[in-house]
Amino acid sequence: MRAVVPSLNINFSDSGIGKPENDSLYYSKKGTLTLSGDFFIRVIEPLTNQAFINKRINLSDLKISRSYTYEVQTKTKGESSTDTMLLKMNAPAQLTDDTRKVMQEMLNEFYSKAVEKISVYLSREELLALEPEIAKIKDIKRF
Repeated sequence: MRAVVPSLNINFSDSGIGKPENDSLYYSKKGTLTLSGDFFIRVIEPLTNQAFINKRINLSDLKISRSYTYEVQTKTKGESSTDTMLLKMNAPAQLTDDTRKVMQEMLNEFYSKAVEKISVYLSREELLALEPEIAKIKDIKRF
């Protein structure tokens, strides 16, 4: 008997440029999100907690990145009614926030590429070859 203990670390890094403007009704930011991560896998014997395989698979080299736009309204009026009218005339007709959609697309691509890469590092034959060692450990450490 053995247990496979996976651990996945995912990191998003943002290269977006944006700043809130005091004289505007909205905040706008455009940039690129990049996804990276690591996958750790341990194969242990559950009763003794003896580790037989410890592997770290770097998934940062999958090079997954996408552009995004984030726009949100920050206030509803200016300092005066004339200022408010001018700000609303210059404001965009529709605000865009596609960050969640972009992150979802990136995660879908990441998982499909990660599974392909991970399957190269861990094979069924390697796991089956551990059976005699696990049986020996269980005989030595009886509970």
